[in-house]
Amino acid sequence: MKFKDSLKLDKFIEIMDGEDYPLFDTSIEKDEITANKSFFIYSKDGEITPAQENHNQFLQKFVLSFITRNNSQIDVLKLADKLTKARLRFTGSEIDDGKFTDTNEDAKMITLNFVHVIKAGDW
Repeated sequence: MKFKDSLKLDKFIEIMDGEDYPLFDTSIEKDEITANKSFFIYSKDGEITPAQENHNQFLQKFVLSFITRNNSQIDVLKLADKLTKARLRFTGSEIDDGKFTDTNEDAKMITLNFVHVIKAGDW
């Protein structure tokens, strides 16, 4: 059996490059965090579950978080709509308030949750 992932990571990065804040993957360094008061971070390696509607498909979670220390705002629904072009399906968002450990600065994190389809077949 072979698998085809519908995620268009290049398109995701292209869309995010058009946003006002830098984008990092989960290998972000401490100096990048310190240098940017607001930024996006993503993880494409989420858990995989069988799709309910099709037994030949799986859904893999994809997480995009916006972290800000200066109360910057993003339009969650507008961004989620743009990311459909990268084959990401928006499943919801969460908001958390906290403090950065090293600086004790107040911070807010908006997490956007997505899934993308992985098809299974004998191509």
